[in-house]
Amino acid sequence: MKFKIQIYLKTFILIACFATPSLKAQFSSSTELLYRLRMQNIDTLFSIYYNPAIKPYIEESTTTNKLKTEKVISVFNFYNSFIENELSKRNLPLSLQYLPLALTQMDIRYQGEYHRSGAWALSIFIAQKYGLNVTNEIDERFDFYKSTTAACNYLQELYQLYGNFWDVVIAYANGASGLETAKIRLQAKHTNIWDIYENSNLFNKNIIPLTFSFAYIANYYQEHELKLKEYQVINSETIYLKAAIYVTDLYTQLELSENDFYAVNPILLKCDCLKECNIHLPLKSYDLFATKEDTLYEMYKATQLYLDSIAKAEVELVKKESEIIYYTVKKGDNLGYIARRYHVTVSDLKKWNQLKNDNIYIGERLIIRKN
Repeated sequence: MKFKIQIYLKTFILIACFATPSLKAQFSSSTELLYRLRMQNIDTLFSIYYNPAIKPYIEESTTTNKLKTEKVISVFNFYNSFIENELSKRNLPLSLQYLPLALTQMDIRYQGEYHRSGAWALSIFIAQKYGLNVTNEIDERFDFYKSTTAACNYLQELYQLYGNFWDVVIAYANGASGLETAKIRLQAKHTNIWDIYENSNLFNKNIIPLTFSFAYIANYYQEHELKLKEYQVINSETIYLKAAIYVTDLYTQLELSENDFYAVNPILLKCDCLKECNIHLPLKSYDLFATKEDTLYEMYKATQLYLDSIAKAEVELVKKESEIIYYTVKKGDNLGYIARRYHVTVSDLKKWNQLKNDNIYIGERLIIRKN
């Protein structure tokens, strides 16, 4: 069967290259028919609502962005069984599994508009509502397993509210208020998804063709000769930091790249130092840390002492400068008068201003120290 489909596609390509415009039009419609038939095998939701607007998304992902798509689908395949399990536990349509593909291309460290982050593009409000910890130090939206659970809980709430697959998808990507606003503007309670796509101003209306196209690619990447590589997860061990360390020192001493460190610590936000907390290290760095641990703590202390000394020196300099008054000599002034006015001695004035005698001149600037 697969062999016949390949011959079928090659025939289409020859027609597209050498046929007349009318035959090319037939070829285009035949390609779209093939897409529609394949989507029916995925879910009738996709075949019923198929639209020609989907075709460019499929073709761009399988040609121009082929290498990126191969990586994206590899990540998706690795996590897919967990996503399906979470959806099944809530009796949600399994086709919702394609949402993180459409939203972020499975980018676990995604940071987008409106403070949406993680592979499921969760807002801070929704993340915290469903139990994720989002602080200045950590963000559990970057933990794929925890964020998937939170996202599925949110999808369950949306499904109870709308009971319609595409309404749920649009509401998830644009906010429930965004979906309702789009429907009101189009003056229809049950609006066709392509009416919303073509006539609304939703900030993320591309979620519609993207969901179609990635659902198709996830199931038919082999037919487009996409070659997937097995997604490699870095094995790690947990360690507890007993004192503060600088993250850059950690990279240097353990010969560790920043990408590898955050790959095993996805919820940690990028920072200068870490203190008294659990972190994960790749297995290759675990033993090395045991030999470098005390050195890392000492490096932090030494740097802090150096920074403290600079800070103290700056404070002293500011303090000294704040104790100085600059006085401009006026007509009739003499050192005795100026000394009495500022409660200092003539000797002090001569010392501070390196004066060899009592002579001063109009317009001359004298230094007077308060203390």
